[in-house]
Formats: sequence, structure tokens, C-alpha cells
Amino acid sequence: ACADALDLDMSRGEVRDCIFLRSGNDALDLMTCDLTLRRCLMSASGDKGISIGEATVLRAADCAVEGCNVGMEPKDASRALIVRTTFRNCGIALHSYQKKWFYRRGGSAALVDCVVAGSIESDILLEKHTDALLVRTAANDVRGDSLVRRADELDDAWLDELRALEGVDVP
Repeated sequence: ACADALDLDMSRGEVRDCIFLRSGNDALDLMTCDLTLRRCLMSASGDKGISIGEATVLRAADCAVEGCNVGMEPKDASRALIVRTTFRNCGIALHSYQKKWFYRRGGSAALVDCVVAGSIESDILLEKHTDALLVRTAANDVRGDSLVRRADELDDAWLDELRALEGVDVP
């Protein structure tokens, strides 16, 4: 695709077993969506592997994001639960911020059993009004470390999203 490979606005559903290769902008661009993403590859996107905006809820499992400028970018009251996903050789694996003031907060992300490797600029960059939960996920270069919580299991705030990922077993 010359621009975004898949751009979904105000949508609900599931995207699975897809390969997004060398999109000109974002591989997957989400606005106000409720989406499950399974076994997908986002590779060498010109901008973001997954752009998550405007109060989107994303649940992703068993995916790979490789060689993108930004691997994943939750913003503007969006929530992203990412399970058993690899972020490899991205500029920044996870970047979260608040873009539009009327959402009152940026994005939230929970990475469970993920691999973050080879980031060029930073593994994680969190700006004000955002947060991330890392469950059995290592990140070396974290900017905004005070906004990151590390745990051995998901907390109650993320369990509803986990239940919605049918067939995904997380200890």
C-alpha cells in the first residue's frame, strides 16, 4: 500500500493471519475501534506498525512487528493488550502519548510475554498521561520509566480484555 495498508474507523471485529509488508505509512491504523488482532505480521512500514487512536480497544496475540519506524502507538484514551508478540528492529517499539486534549489522557498498553529487541531509538517511550504494564516482558531503554509498571501477572484492569481474547491462555 502506498499509504496505510488497513485503515479502520469506528469498526469492530477481528483481523487474523495477515501480512502487512512495506506500507507507505501505517500497516494498521485504528480510530475508535474494538479489534482483535491474531497472528499478523507488520513489517517495514513507513511509519507505525499499529496506530491505535481515539478510544480504540485493541487485543493482539501472537503477532510480529518488524522494522517499522514505531512498532505500536496507543494514544487518546486507547487501550492495547498485546500478548506473545515480538517487536524487532523498530525505531521505537512502543510510543504512547496524548494527541488530542479532549480525550483527557493518552494511551495505555499492557505487554504480556512479549519480546522487544533491536530497537534503534528506544524500546518504550511514554509521555505524560500514559501508562504501560509489562508482564514477563523485558524492555531495556525505557523513556518515561515512572509510567511503567512491571508485574508477574495481569492486574484486574486488564482482565476483561484478556477474557475477550478467546483461546489465549496466559498464566
